[in-house]
Amino acid sequence: MMSHPLYQKPANRFYLIIWSVISIGHFCIFYFFYNFSILASALDSLIFNTLYFGLGLGIWYLVRFNPLNKRLSRTILNHAISGVIAVILWASIGKSLIGILPIEDKAYENFLANSNLGRNLIGFALYALFSLSFYLIEHYESLQDRIREELELKALVNEAHLKSLKSQINPHFLFNSLNSINSLTLVSPEKTRDMVIKLSEFLRYSAGKQSQEHATLEEELRHMNIYLDIEKVRFGKKLDIETSIALKPKFLTLFCSHCLKMRSNMASRKAWIQSQLPLSVQNPALSLELKWKTNLMIQLMQKGRESDLTTLRPG
Repeated sequence: MMSHPLYQKPANRFYLIIWSVISIGHFCIFYFFYNFSILASALDSLIFNTLYFGLGLGIWYLVRFNPLNKRLSRTILNHAISGVIAVILWASIGKSLIGILPIEDKAYENFLANSNLGRNLIGFALYALFSLSFYLIEHYESLQDRIREELELKALVNEAHLKSLKSQINPHFLFNSLNSINSLTLVSPEKTRDMVIKLSEFLRYSAGKQSQEHATLEEELRHMNIYLDIEKVRFGKKLDIETSIALKPKFLTLFCSHCLKMRSNMASRKAWIQSQLPLSVQNPALSLELKWKTNLMIQLMQKGRESDLTTLRPG
């Protein structure tokens, strides 16, 4: 359940500032425009605005128990009844508190007695404004929650799809590899031993990395080469293999140069360089596209704590 938006920072400070401005404006209108006494103007502004300050916080709960996704006519009726009751209580309590205070201002007393309708209309307008604002906040928060849920669902679907692919690859690959070994024993018994060793290394790596989310680039390249060597036996001369990794010119030099500049300002502190290269793979029907995103971070170690100093993002 969503918590009250005005109980959180910085919304609570903003709410307090808004009511402070309203109270000051209320006082200025009563004192300079209506020519009421300072005491009458100050007390009217303080009492009625403080009461509505608390009432505004309570309107949130009325909005929560009257969602717009239910019957709209019933929601409007509930708010109309709640608004009338809340405004009448606000005006009545305010007038009662003013009445027990020693305010000797005849003009203000006459105004207080004859301003019920205008004050109630202002109170109801504020109630409608509060309700609308809270509904907008609730809609925005629900929209953000829906977006987060969709992203989490997509991540789960991708993870499930990847696990499904892994479970499909291993049995077929193992079956094809055993057939290749069987054929190889008749043609070249010397190569059979190498084939079995590579197959065992491939399966050992696959089993060991089953529960791990990430692997190093060196491990993945070695695993890929073992896989391609095994498939090379199966396909023979029909399969040509070429492996290359392209970086932008002078990229590594720029990174090392930046590290050395940072190191010269570290005095006796211990520093290290952490390089992260996440790899994402898209596998359409007939193509395999590899996209590299590089995030190279220099981190500082001091007394067992680490803190990011800078991040290089090549264009």
